[in-house]
Amino acid sequence: MRRHLDQMATYRPHGGNLFEVGAAYGFFLDEAKALYGSTRGIEISQAAADRARQAYGANVAVGDFTALDATREKVDVVCLWDTIEHVPGPDHFVGKAHELLSGGGWLFLTTGDLGSLNARVRGSRWRQIHPPSHVNYFSRATIRRLLTRLGFRVAGIETAAYYHTLYDVLATIELRGGPAGGVARAIMRVVPRRLADRLGFWINLGDTMFVAAQRV
Repeated sequence: MRRHLDQMATYRPHGGNLFEVGAAYGFFLDEAKALYGSTRGIEISQAAADRARQAYGANVAVGDFTALDATREKVDVVCLWDTIEHVPGPDHFVGKAHELLSGGGWLFLTTGDLGSLNARVRGSRWRQIHPPSHVNYFSRATIRRLLTRLGFRVAGIETAAYYHTLYDVLATIELRGGPAGGVARAIMRVVPRRLADRLGFWINLGDTMFVAAQRV
């Protein structure tokens, strides 16, 4: 989440009112609250929103973002981290973000890049193809087309890196099964869980887009 904030700062200085769609457990809002005048969000999961409030004091509502009344209070920044690929009708979510933003406001999002080298090489085995969790897939060209059609100027598309523990990586490989899954399972039996949770590293496979777009 701090890495996302660093990338955001290359497009606009931090400050103003920020809204996160799909706020989950409140990790991003907790990092952003020191940099913005107000931070709030919306989440579909009651349990996740409760955790965000209890753990971080985050202002997270429960509900459908597309049903939000966007006329009451405009914001300067809207963020959708790994969210747009999960929702039916992604154009409704982008359209609602446009309504919620003040003039010249910014939309930041991350999502998988179907046109990336990793996605094209892996094909149907690409790590980000797992319906019914992911129901939308974008390339750089199609996410740009969607945002432009709905009133945004795409200022930049970068790749996003993520921090993973050794346990995260091994557990993911095990879930996919096959020979590699068997090897991962064997390693997890040998390496203590506490150690596997402490060893971590940044991974950037070039197949996740970080998109910055300004309302026009």
